[in-house]
Amino acid sequence: MKIDKVTLNNLTSFEGLQTIDFTTEPLRSAGLFAITGDTGAGKSTLLDAICLALYGRAPRLDGVEKMNSEALATDSTVKGIQTDDVRNIMRRGQKEASALVEFSTPDGARYEAEWSCRKKRTGNYDTVARSFRQIAPKKKSFDGRNAEIQEEINRVVGLDYMQFSRTVMLAQNSFASFLKACKEEKSALLEKLTGTEIYGRISMRIHEKAAAATARVKTEESHIEGILHNRLTPEELEDLETDVNRLTLSEKQLCSEQEMVKSQINWLVDFAAAEAKVKQLEEADLQARRAREAMRTDQLRLRRFDELQPVQQLYRDIVLRRSDVDQLQRQGEALYGERTEAKKTVQAASAALDTAREQEAAALAQLQQQLPGINRGRQLSGEITGKEETIKRLEHRKTQAEVQLHRQCEAHAAKLATIEMEHKEEQELQVRYQALSTHRVMFDKIELIKDKLNSFDSETAQHAENLNATEKLQRILRDISGKLEETEKEQNEKESALSVQKSELLMHRQANKGLNGAQLQQKLAEESNRANGLRHAARLWTRIANGYEELDERRAKIARDATNLDQLKKSLERLETEAATAHDLRERRRQAYILSNSENIEILRHDLREGAPCPVCGATHHPYHTETERELGELISNLGTDYNEACDLADAKLRQLDDLRLQMARAESELTLERNYFASLEAKQKADEEEWQTFAALDNSFKDCSPTVNRQARTMMIELLLENTQRAAEEDDVTLKTFNFHQGFIDRLTIEVERLENQVRETASRLGALKTERQVRMGSLEDVQARLRKSERTTEALYVDLDEIITLSGWFSEWKHNAENFRRRIVSLYDEWLYTTNKLEEKAQRTFQLGEELKSVEEAEAEANRQLEDTVNELSMQRNELSDMQEEMRRLVGKDTPAELEARLNAFIRKTQQETQTCIARLAEANDRLNRLDGRHENVEQALEAGRQEYNRKSSEMDLWILKFNGTHTPTQFSEMEILFTDTTDWNAIRAEIARRDEACLLAAHNADKAREDFIRLKALPGHPSGEGEESPEALQAHLQDLQQRDETLSAELLQLQSRLKAHYDSEAAAAKRHEALRQLEEDATEWGRLDDLLGSSTGKKFRELAQSYTFRLLVAQANHHLSHLSARYRLVNIPGTLTLEIEDRDMFDERRYVSSLSGGETFVVCLALALGLASLSAHNLSIGSLFIDEGFGNLDQASLNLVMEALSNLETIEGRKVGVISHTDQIRRQISPQIQVRKLPVGGRSEIVVV
Repeated sequence: MKIDKVTLNNLTSFEGLQTIDFTTEPLRSAGLFAITGDTGAGKSTLLDAICLALYGRAPRLDGVEKMNSEALATDSTVKGIQTDDVRNIMRRGQKEASALVEFSTPDGARYEAEWSCRKKRTGNYDTVARSFRQIAPKKKSFDGRNAEIQEEINRVVGLDYMQFSRTVMLAQNSFASFLKACKEEKSALLEKLTGTEIYGRISMRIHEKAAAATARVKTEESHIEGILHNRLTPEELEDLETDVNRLTLSEKQLCSEQEMVKSQINWLVDFAAAEAKVKQLEEADLQARRAREAMRTDQLRLRRFDELQPVQQLYRDIVLRRSDVDQLQRQGEALYGERTEAKKTVQAASAALDTAREQEAAALAQLQQQLPGINRGRQLSGEITGKEETIKRLEHRKTQAEVQLHRQCEAHAAKLATIEMEHKEEQELQVRYQALSTHRVMFDKIELIKDKLNSFDSETAQHAENLNATEKLQRILRDISGKLEETEKEQNEKESALSVQKSELLMHRQANKGLNGAQLQQKLAEESNRANGLRHAARLWTRIANGYEELDERRAKIARDATNLDQLKKSLERLETEAATAHDLRERRRQAYILSNSENIEILRHDLREGAPCPVCGATHHPYHTETERELGELISNLGTDYNEACDLADAKLRQLDDLRLQMARAESELTLERNYFASLEAKQKADEEEWQTFAALDNSFKDCSPTVNRQARTMMIELLLENTQRAAEEDDVTLKTFNFHQGFIDRLTIEVERLENQVRETASRLGALKTERQVRMGSLEDVQARLRKSERTTEALYVDLDEIITLSGWFSEWKHNAENFRRRIVSLYDEWLYTTNKLEEKAQRTFQLGEELKSVEEAEAEANRQLEDTVNELSMQRNELSDMQEEMRRLVGKDTPAELEARLNAFIRKTQQETQTCIARLAEANDRLNRLDGRHENVEQALEAGRQEYNRKSSEMDLWILKFNGTHTPTQFSEMEILFTDTTDWNAIRAEIARRDEACLLAAHNADKAREDFIRLKALPGHPSGEGEESPEALQAHLQDLQQRDETLSAELLQLQSRLKAHYDSEAAAAKRHEALRQLEEDATEWGRLDDLLGSSTGKKFRELAQSYTFRLLVAQANHHLSHLSARYRLVNIPGTLTLEIEDRDMFDERRYVSSLSGGETFVVCLALALGLASLSAHNLSIGSLFIDEGFGNLDQASLNLVMEALSNLETIEGRKVGVISHTDQIRRQISPQIQVRKLPVGGRSEIVVV
């Protein structure tokens, strides 16, 4: 990757946006550039910004000691964040900060990574925001959480944070420390540089695991001895198995007997319920019949309503015509009264018209009398208006003159006051001028004083800042020392805990070795499925065996029921013939009886006379009177006795016939039910036989399930197979639970081990960072102390210069108390001096000008007074003339004006004329109303006559219909129709209710029949108990409880024996498994022992030194590769078996010498080669286009300087990378161009970036 642009915003000393663009000149074409600036200006912030944008971390915060939770909660200055939180890099006083890096990859793609954070309104920090997007060749954003974005950046860059910090920011300073370190410190430094500290931990873990493997072997041997204590002798085993088989058979017999007793108890319960249901439904049938009979009256009324329904419309027409006639009569009477009132209104309107015409004539005469006075009044009115306008103009002119005079007086007084005030101000300015003249020398050098004070402020602030920095660095160094001790102690404790957790993890893994959870689960599932299948097969076979027995019983019963039904059919045919004969006899005698009872009707018909009303229907026409008399001779005397006997005989035969039909229906229904039930049993048996074939795979003999199979033997075989399968499933379940127990510990311990390893690595990283920070802080302390001494000398010189030119007494104390207020005071005094001198000149000119203005004001005041007197005299004369005219006007028209008087007379004339017209209109309206009433009265009389004729016609039609109806139905009359047709009864609801009750009656009868059939079928079931004696419900329940108690006792005894037997087999199986586990543990212990002999040690020294030697050889090889390009003169040589380096000088005939004898320039080149070698190892063959080097050495002689510059030039040319050198010395700064200069600004502790 190659960094193209870096943008900072409000980070540490940088305020606002600061950008470094490596794609523009002069940085674009430069392979080598320098990053320069004073100490503390912010050079390291540039590297922090790159790491923030790419990885969300800052190198300056790596390894910083954290605050404890109590201090973090009580310290309000930290805003609730830890000391190593990257949000601390935000500049103080700012609300947001960000870092953005644009970089490109070898495939031509360009990316942009950004880190940003902000403060909330409460002052607390918000969470960090990360973004990552591709900007070329196509735009694409990578969304997600910060962790997901970081994974994507690592994938694109190809390096994590630690690899990036070793690859892009070279650690040649650390290698300089490595070259100077003693033998004991080199190993620790090399571990930190190369990341080989893990090999020491691996060596200690190998040693611990070897000891743990040996301990596990001994533990396993003890476990096997403990497991076998439940094993039985062969004789004990044989006796125990015999007892188990005996008890098992007894338990099965008890279970079978319990099932039989339960079925008998259930039958008794069902029988009682069926009997109660029959009684309940028969009662419901009776209630339904009674409810139907209760509607008999409504049914007769509904039938009568349906008979009279055809004439309902005619009835309504008659009622409507009668109502119309009555209404027309009332209208005629009302119209007669209205016509009388209308005639009176016409007479009154005629009289009012005559009166209105007389008033109109009197008003016209009054107007003619007043016309001369009105005309003279109009003339005077015009003259008065002119006078009033003149007076208004004179009054307005008088007011203006008074206002003008008042203004001139006020102006005169104001000028006098202004002159007095100006005189006083001039005197005050003279006094202030005399006071300020003592500081005239200071005012002449005011600009020099400002410059000196600014310098004095800056140097004093710098001195205070250096003093605070010295105290802060000393305090930080003390804190770092304390943190180092605590971190080392924490590291030891975490490594011990990690060792314990890994030992326990290995123990659980060994326990599960050779086992597979999925296979165990599958095996248990197969055994469980086989057991479920056998249970289902047992239930199905019991149902099939019972089905064969029930089919045989049902066949015999169907044959008996069919014979009984044939006998009932023959009896029914005989009884139907007898019932038909009795019915014919009853019909003949009923006809005779009806004819004998018509005598009363004949007497009524005999008394009817044409034109007289009928006492039954009210009709006056009787068309069938003579016909009835002809039929009376055909009737016979009373036959009631014979008719009653015939009815009794017919009813008796019908009841016998109904009983026999019901008996036969029940027999047919029972036979049909038996046949249907038999068919369902056959279908169910066939389905069970087909279902049984699904269990044929359980045993070869299961394929045959015909009635000839030995059912009891097959039942025993199914039970034995089920018992064996259940035993195997229980054993597999125990094995699976043991496996899951160990696997749960393995998962938990794996997570715990990973957590502890991460903590150990983090603690080690903090240790290295703390040591590095301590060295950096000590160097910073020396620099700050030097700047402190320099600022003291400069401050003293500035004080002497200022004391000579500042004329204010006690100026230094005032400046020290508040420098800014003192500076403002000097400037204020100077401004006041300038203001006072300018004002004195202005006052002199202003005094002369005010004297001239006063003379002009006095002349204008005299002129305004003269104009006011002339206007007052003219106004008095005009008012006298107006008073004379108004007096003459009052004599002519009084209080009104001429126009008002004329308007009032004209209005009275118009009012009388309107009254006349109103009276004419009222008279015409009254005549029109009288004519309309006459026409309406004539129309009502005509309609009344027509209505009466239509009413008579409809009434005659109704009489004819009633006569015809009474001849064929029960007689009716108009009053009955009135009752029925005006009744508000809902006839449709009655009709629906009758139908519903008929249907309910049929349904209740059907339900009762069905309940009786179910009761008969239940009673016909074979093998049911009698319900008395030993087969009573109480006796059966007591017997069942006794069987259950015996079964519980037997089961407990059997369970105890089975537990002993299972413990024996379990101990043998567990011991067999343990023997295999013991063998594997012994193999593991042997392998761990060999590995311990090769690499293991209690301190980790053995493997650590071996890994370091290999890593150091690779590092030296990579360093020599880079050194050959940087400076071909030198070559590094590693003394075998040690971490010591020698330098081979090819210009001196390959002479070797220790690296401790190298000059400053040679040391820089060697350390740079080692850092590049480490970067090559960390980069994993990735193409890195940007490098940053911290020069890290002091002043050099000319030869060393030339060597360094040659190495840097070769690095630029050969490596093909853009190299940035962070320079601290003027020697390197003068040799490298272009430069990224970090310049401190004079105020606010701010810095800016300038590329030159």
